[in-house]
Amino acid sequence: MAVTEKNILKNWFLNGLKPPQEQFWAWQDSYFHKYDLIPPASIEGFTELLSEKADKEAFDNHLEAADAHPEAIKKARIIPSDEMVVFKAPGNENNEIKEVGDYCIGIVENTKIEGIYVGGDDNLLDGYEIYSQLEF
Repeated sequence: MAVTEKNILKNWFLNGLKPPQEQFWAWQDSYFHKYDLIPPASIEGFTELLSEKADKEAFDNHLEAADAHPEAIKKARIIPSDEMVVFKAPGNENNEIKEVGDYCIGIVENTKIEGIYVGGDDNLLDGYEIYSQLEF
Protein backbone atom coordinates (compact mmCIF):
# COMPACT_ATOMS: atom_id res chain seq x y z
CA MET A 1 0.00 0.00 0.00
CA ALA A 2 1.39 3.38 -0.99
CA VAL A 3 1.54 5.80 1.91
CA THR A 4 1.61 9.57 1.50
CA GLU A 5 2.79 11.73 4.39
CA LYS A 6 0.06 13.52 6.33
CA ASN A 7 1.35 17.04 5.67
CA ILE A 8 1.32 16.39 1.90
CA LEU A 9 -2.25 15.04 2.12
CA LYS A 10 -3.35 18.09 4.08
CA ASN A 11 -1.95 20.43 1.43
CA TRP A 12 -3.86 18.61 -1.31
CA PHE A 13 -7.15 19.20 0.50
CA LEU A 14 -6.82 22.85 1.55
CA ASN A 15 -10.06 24.84 1.39
CA GLY A 16 -11.02 25.67 -2.17
CA LEU A 17 -8.64 23.17 -3.81
CA LYS A 18 -9.92 20.28 -5.89
CA PRO A 19 -7.37 17.48 -5.84
CA PRO A 20 -7.11 15.39 -9.00
CA GLN A 21 -8.18 11.73 -9.03
CA GLU A 22 -4.61 10.48 -8.42
CA GLN A 23 -4.29 12.51 -5.23
CA PHE A 24 -7.68 11.30 -4.03
CA TRP A 25 -6.64 7.66 -4.54
CA ALA A 26 -3.28 8.33 -2.85
CA TRP A 27 -5.21 9.70 0.11
CA GLN A 28 -7.42 6.59 0.21
CA ASP A 29 -4.41 4.27 -0.06
CA SER A 30 -2.65 6.01 2.85
CA TYR A 31 -5.07 4.64 5.47
CA PHE A 32 -6.31 1.22 6.54
CA HIS A 33 -10.00 0.61 5.97
CA LYS A 34 -11.77 -0.74 9.05
CA TYR A 35 -12.21 -4.11 7.30
CA ASP A 36 -8.55 -4.38 6.23
CA LEU A 37 -6.43 -6.85 8.14
CA ILE A 38 -3.48 -5.01 9.66
CA PRO A 39 -0.23 -6.95 9.28
CA PRO A 40 1.27 -7.59 12.75
CA ALA A 41 4.69 -6.47 11.48
CA SER A 42 3.28 -2.97 10.87
CA ILE A 43 2.16 -2.54 14.50
CA GLU A 44 4.77 -0.58 16.44
CA GLY A 45 6.06 -2.50 19.46
CA PHE A 46 4.00 -5.61 18.69
CA THR A 47 6.94 -8.04 18.87
CA GLU A 48 8.12 -6.57 22.17
CA LEU A 49 4.60 -6.73 23.58
CA LEU A 50 4.29 -10.40 22.65
CA SER A 51 7.67 -11.19 24.19
CA GLU A 52 6.38 -9.89 27.56
CA LYS A 53 3.34 -12.17 27.45
CA ALA A 54 3.29 -15.53 29.23
CA ASP A 55 3.19 -18.46 26.85
CA LYS A 56 0.15 -20.73 26.97
CA GLU A 57 1.90 -23.63 28.69
CA ALA A 58 3.23 -21.40 31.49
CA PHE A 59 -0.19 -19.80 31.95
CA ASP A 60 -1.97 -23.17 32.04
CA ASN A 61 0.54 -24.45 34.60
CA HIS A 62 -0.04 -21.32 36.69
CA LEU A 63 -3.80 -21.91 36.66
CA GLU A 64 -3.29 -25.42 38.03
CA ALA A 65 -0.64 -24.50 40.62
CA ALA A 66 -2.01 -24.77 44.15
CA ASP A 67 0.54 -22.26 45.44
CA ALA A 68 0.10 -19.68 42.67
CA HIS A 69 -1.44 -16.96 44.87
CA PRO A 70 -1.01 -17.85 48.54
CA GLU A 71 -1.81 -14.28 49.66
CA ALA A 72 -5.23 -14.46 47.97
CA ILE A 73 -5.95 -17.88 49.44
CA LYS A 74 -5.21 -16.54 52.95
CA LYS A 75 -7.78 -13.75 52.44
CA ALA A 76 -10.45 -15.98 50.86
CA ARG A 77 -13.82 -16.12 52.54
CA ILE A 78 -15.88 -19.09 51.43
CA ILE A 79 -19.62 -18.67 51.82
CA PRO A 80 -21.94 -21.67 51.20
CA SER A 81 -25.13 -20.47 49.50
CA ASP A 82 -27.86 -22.93 48.43
CA GLU A 83 -26.22 -25.05 45.72
CA MET A 84 -23.30 -22.65 45.37
CA VAL A 85 -19.97 -21.99 47.05
CA VAL A 86 -19.10 -18.30 46.87
CA PHE A 87 -15.53 -17.04 47.16
CA LYS A 88 -15.83 -13.38 48.10
CA ALA A 89 -13.89 -10.96 45.92
CA PRO A 90 -11.58 -8.47 47.66
CA GLY A 91 -13.66 -5.49 48.73
CA ASN A 92 -16.95 -7.42 48.74
CA GLU A 93 -17.94 -7.45 52.41
CA ASN A 94 -21.55 -8.68 52.48
CA ASN A 95 -21.41 -12.36 53.41
CA GLU A 96 -25.19 -12.72 53.07
CA ILE A 97 -25.42 -12.25 49.29
CA LYS A 98 -23.43 -12.77 46.11
CA GLU A 99 -21.86 -9.53 44.97
CA VAL A 100 -20.58 -8.65 41.51
CA GLY A 101 -17.05 -10.01 41.18
CA ASP A 102 -17.49 -12.97 43.57
CA TYR A 103 -16.13 -16.28 42.26
CA CYS A 104 -18.81 -18.97 42.36
CA ILE A 105 -18.84 -22.75 42.01
CA GLY A 106 -22.13 -24.58 41.96
CA ILE A 107 -25.32 -25.55 40.18
CA VAL A 108 -27.25 -23.08 38.01
CA GLU A 109 -29.98 -24.20 35.58
CA ASN A 110 -28.96 -27.89 35.98
CA THR A 111 -25.40 -26.97 35.02
CA LYS A 112 -22.33 -27.12 37.26
CA ILE A 113 -20.48 -23.85 36.70
CA GLU A 114 -17.35 -22.08 37.83
CA GLY A 115 -17.25 -18.38 37.17
CA ILE A 116 -17.58 -14.79 38.28
CA TYR A 117 -20.96 -13.40 39.30
CA VAL A 118 -21.66 -10.41 37.02
CA GLY A 119 -25.02 -9.40 38.45
CA GLY A 120 -28.65 -9.96 37.64
CA ASP A 121 -30.59 -13.12 38.41
CA ASP A 122 -28.19 -15.50 40.12
CA ASN A 123 -30.48 -18.42 39.21
CA LEU A 124 -29.71 -17.94 35.50
CA LEU A 125 -26.49 -18.70 33.62
CA ASP A 126 -26.56 -15.15 32.22
CA GLY A 127 -25.72 -13.90 35.72
CA TYR A 128 -22.19 -15.33 35.47
CA GLU A 129 -19.04 -14.99 33.40
CA ILE A 130 -18.54 -18.74 33.11
CA TYR A 131 -15.04 -20.21 33.04
CA SER A 132 -16.13 -23.85 32.97
CA GLN A 133 -19.43 -25.65 32.90
CA LEU A 134 -20.75 -29.20 32.89
CA GLU A 135 -24.36 -29.94 31.99
CA PHE A 136 -26.07 -32.91 33.58
